[in-house]
Amino acid sequence: MVDRCVELGHRPGELVTYEEVHGPAVLADVAERLREAGHTSPALRLLRAYDAEHGTDYVETLSTYLDVHGDGTRAATTLGVHGNTLRYRIRRLGEIASLDLHDPEERLAIALELKAERGQV
Repeated sequence: MVDRCVELGHRPGELVTYEEVHGPAVLADVAERLREAGHTSPALRLLRAYDAEHGTDYVETLSTYLDVHGDGTRAATTLGVHGNTLRYRIRRLGEIASLDLHDPEERLAIALELKAERGQV
């Protein structure tokens, strides 16, 4: 736990209390476990394969959408697309990957995995 507090300090080598970094520490622990297990969800494997085959950006769309907590306006703006385009992409990626973004556990799991892969946790 001390190592994690040093790792997550605001400046290199700074020691902070666990309470100050509780959220990032929990996420970092989960991300570490996912990386160690080499876990990739079937949904992400399907989306990556589809993106590679069709030149789409469904993984990026999903990641952006989850990063803004499902706020369609913010996600569309970040991606530089129209709101209707975003809604189409979200519906389509759900179909491709059999992903239910209305399920909070499924959303959390996929968001954690994406953050772990990007090294954001």
